[in-house]
Amino acid sequence: DGMIQITDLNSNYITTVNEFSENILIRGRAKTSHYAWGAPLIWGNDSWYVAEGSYFGALSDTETNNNFTLYDGSRHYGTVAISLDTWYNIQHKIYNGNWSMWNCSDNFTLCDYADVSISYPYTSGKITLQGTQSGTAYWDYIYVAKYISPEPNYTIGSEEQSTGVTITLISPDDGAVTTKLKNFFSANLTTPDGKSLKNATLYVWEPDGSLLGTNFTDSINGQTSAIVNLSLSGFYPAEGFKWAYYACSNATSEACSWSENKTLHVKAIVNSIDYNSTTYETKRETFTLNITAPEEYTPTNCKFVYDGTEYSISPLDLGNDQYLLTKTIDVPTVTSAGNKSFSFEFKLGTLTQTESYQQYVDTINFSYCDSSPFINISFQDEIATVPDNATIYSQWNYWLGSGTTYKTYAYQNTSENPYYAFCFSPSNQTLFTNVSLTYGNSDSPQRKYVDSLTLTNQTTNITLFLLSSGDGMYVTFQVLSANNEPIKDVYVTAEREIDAVWYLIESSYTDDAGSVTFWLNPNYLHRFNFTKSGYEKYVTTLIPTQSTYTVTLGSVEIEENVSYNLGITYNILPTDTVLSNGTNYTFAFNISSSYWDLEGYGFTLKDENGTTIGSAIGYKSSGGMAATTVNTDNYTKITMEYFWIINGTYMRGSTYWYVKYTKKGEFSLMKFVEDLKSFSNAGMNDFTRALIAFAIIFIVVGLVCYISGTYSPLTIAALTFFLVCALDYVGLIPQVGKVKHFIPILTGLLLIGLIIHEYRS
Repeated sequence: DGMIQITDLNSNYITTVNEFSENILIRGRAKTSHYAWGAPLIWGNDSWYVAEGSYFGALSDTETNNNFTLYDGSRHYGTVAISLDTWYNIQHKIYNGNWSMWNCSDNFTLCDYADVSISYPYTSGKITLQGTQSGTAYWDYIYVAKYISPEPNYTIGSEEQSTGVTITLISPDDGAVTTKLKNFFSANLTTPDGKSLKNATLYVWEPDGSLLGTNFTDSINGQTSAIVNLSLSGFYPAEGFKWAYYACSNATSEACSWSENKTLHVKAIVNSIDYNSTTYETKRETFTLNITAPEEYTPTNCKFVYDGTEYSISPLDLGNDQYLLTKTIDVPTVTSAGNKSFSFEFKLGTLTQTESYQQYVDTINFSYCDSSPFINISFQDEIATVPDNATIYSQWNYWLGSGTTYKTYAYQNTSENPYYAFCFSPSNQTLFTNVSLTYGNSDSPQRKYVDSLTLTNQTTNITLFLLSSGDGMYVTFQVLSANNEPIKDVYVTAEREIDAVWYLIESSYTDDAGSVTFWLNPNYLHRFNFTKSGYEKYVTTLIPTQSTYTVTLGSVEIEENVSYNLGITYNILPTDTVLSNGTNYTFAFNISSSYWDLEGYGFTLKDENGTTIGSAIGYKSSGGMAATTVNTDNYTKITMEYFWIINGTYMRGSTYWYVKYTKKGEFSLMKFVEDLKSFSNAGMNDFTRALIAFAIIFIVVGLVCYISGTYSPLTIAALTFFLVCALDYVGLIPQVGKVKHFIPILTGLLLIGLIIHEYRS
């Protein structure tokens, strides 16, 4: 607070002023909303009064409870509810005062509403203001205007300012995000005019405004400037922690200052987000979020939300508080191209965290066209095998992904044409479609073509056959189960051999009665195929001379839970089981899937203590290699925990390597062994390596026996086993089948058998 003294140009106190006014904007910066009141500090024994236009905490003076009033012998404004971080307007005017008898402060005092006295001295005694000091509440204020009348002969003198502490908050930055439950806060403190610091206190408030805790230090006592770095524990996942410093100097009356507030968020940090920024409707897309969660907290209630549709997902624990959230979907259809919002949502304790993104979705279109078609359908007379014309009615379902989301298109033409072409946009995508097409002409009854097709910009040509009304007959096939019950939706195709080639004549699905009817030529051999999931495929060849045939399909056991290992092959690098310390190795997980679409795959590497030392992730639906380079340092064991994701299910496995400590020189035995290993991999096949290994074993065993004169079978077997193991280590012994180290194991078993035989003898 500063004190204003009003003087004339000769520095004499002014004895009478007509008017003194102030207009101030204030903002409450307390930790929470509270009640407070404010007043200009005015005291003296002269008669004076406050204008009716004075008010506090209101937009006008119509709120009379905010006007300046007399309260227990002191003067202040009425109590007002003050909201946190809200600016308020204060105006007051004082008329007809004898300024030689009393003073007015530059700033007014703000107090909470309660029964505590604050005394202010003046020359003739003191005046008492009733209320509670703001304590940890503090305020920003801006002077809008200050006015004294009459103006020409008077000037406002200097303001006497209290010596405070300048506080500059250093770290963390405002709005910073952390995963730590104990955090450090640093600030730079300085004092002007040669004053010295006395103490500083760190304050941290929870998001609801309640005090989380404080940390006090007086280690800065006597310094004119200092950087303090105090910590506080007890954080939990939440957004909106506020922190500030309160510092004091040794100036008169112990001048203290508050810093500004800064905000800290304790929540998960996004390490990476992997998705295609642009895509097409119906296309299959994978979205993967890699996060580091706050210490001791595991993400729960995880969701993936795409354009308002929610999908539950499970987090994959990568170790060291890292988690992987992933989801694969078929992108919904859109009416026009544009951005679609998607987000990952998860809970950390009571905090629900949402990470939102956008993906640009373009449209796809399949339609009739005249040029550059994906598919061209033409017609031919079945008897004459010459081109023919036909009308068409077609219905298409088409998509880019798995087919769970698709678009539809219908096209018909009642005019007979020799062909119909259909195009697709975008032309660089592979299109999947189901088509149901009816065709015919004035001479030929209608036939049906039903099929599932995969189309590209390399035109697919389909020829459909027409049979005149005088050359065919309707033939109905009824498909029954082993219990003589009709089977619906059996896919049936009728083929006919023309010029030694089987051509599709007609195709369709059975109806509710298990029946399907074709228009067939009764003079030629036809082949019929009956397929439906859950039943054995049935194929028969016959000349269709009857109007009705009955087909019985035998059921097969349906594997309800298809293994997520089906069609999965993988290999892991490095292939050595023992690694050298202090060496860089490429660790890789190479996976391929021929049956399932992979949503993700990868691994984490951990040392003997379970600490993560590396990781790698891949996202190709058909598989690929996830790799990283790690130095073995002084580890004794490295474990790889690998995984792949299918339909939100994580398949896991692990393998490990031992790390040996080696000290090698340029001409050491270890250097020779490593050079030999490198040589064994230099373009040689298994036969070459086996031949070299056999020669080495034969020569070494022969020389040892010749020089030592030892020809004991047990000695020769032991020496052979040792050589086989050594040569297997350097890679000269080829692997037999899928069993690693098969030949050393077999040689060892032979040695054990020989030892048992020797002792029994």
